[in-house]
Amino acid sequence: MALDDLQSVIEKLQIMIKTHRGYLSGDETRTRQVLIDPLLRELGWEVSDPDMVELEYKVGQQRADYALISNGRRVALVEAKRLGNDLEYDEIMQVLNYANRDGIDYIIVTNGDRWEMYEVFQPAALEERLLMKLELSQQPAHRNALQALAMWKPNLAADGGPSAATEPLLVSPESALDQTSVKPDGQQQQQFSNDLPADFEKCYSFISEQRYPPNATPIPIRLKIDTHIEKQVDSWWDVIHEVVVWLVNERILSSNNCPIEMGEWTFINSEAVNRDGTPFRNPRELPNGLILQRGRGTTREQWERLWKLLKQFNIDLSKIEVFYKLIEKASS
Repeated sequence: MALDDLQSVIEKLQIMIKTHRGYLSGDETRTRQVLIDPLLRELGWEVSDPDMVELEYKVGQQRADYALISNGRRVALVEAKRLGNDLEYDEIMQVLNYANRDGIDYIIVTNGDRWEMYEVFQPAALEERLLMKLELSQQPAHRNALQALAMWKPNLAADGGPSAATEPLLVSPESALDQTSVKPDGQQQQQFSNDLPADFEKCYSFISEQRYPPNATPIPIRLKIDTHIEKQVDSWWDVIHEVVVWLVNERILSSNNCPIEMGEWTFINSEAVNRDGTPFRNPRELPNGLILQRGRGTTREQWERLWKLLKQFNIDLSKIEVFYKLIEKASS
């Protein structure tokens, strides 16, 4: 498998997700045929070959959607959901229990866009068993391709287990988990605060707690909230979602203070509709039944949404810590 071919397949899947989201979100079978099967095939798992992939693998009275087979041995179970379906903790644990029962080392859960792979027999909390997590629609195809290599057949079936591919990144000397607090230089502060309230710089500081050059992009990798919550994250959307869930669990965010608007579109509502009556493009249900609309945009726009939300509820910004790595943009 050439990495360029994998990247090309992922680019096609990204177009499918963007163009046919409504159609694919309506049915798991469509999601499997259009999004999941093509990626598995490109990673070396030919879904039409029973010696390589066992469909509807029976575990007791239940079934897993796929069992991946190498040299006659089942090495992973794959559970498929329709596009847009959240990958819930209970569902992941159910598949993990299936694999544990049958001595299968790995599980993969996916809704065609989001993919997560876990190690079954590691004696640790679920989040510590996570080996790979990607979201096709939320990052460049080349980054998705590198992460997806953890599911590549020769890699997944290798002795010692899969090794995650690492992209050559230009990372700040302090490393991804450094918490050194250094404010941006004057040029960057001007860039991020010229059309926002003066204290937006405070939000920028708590999110990116070290200096980085103008041609670098911060990619979040870990989130801490209020000293007692720590999560692995892959995107600024993950950060926003986890903070919103925390606001719900703390009973700060409820139907009494909805809808919440972000400019011309609705961010959170009791129903998946914007104020003009149009449906949310990418809704996600929160623990209290409210609906969060997933937004896209630049890193700065994502920061601004998070900042506005926290300011609206008078949340101390120091409660939120985001650790990140830096990716230097290619020169044109």
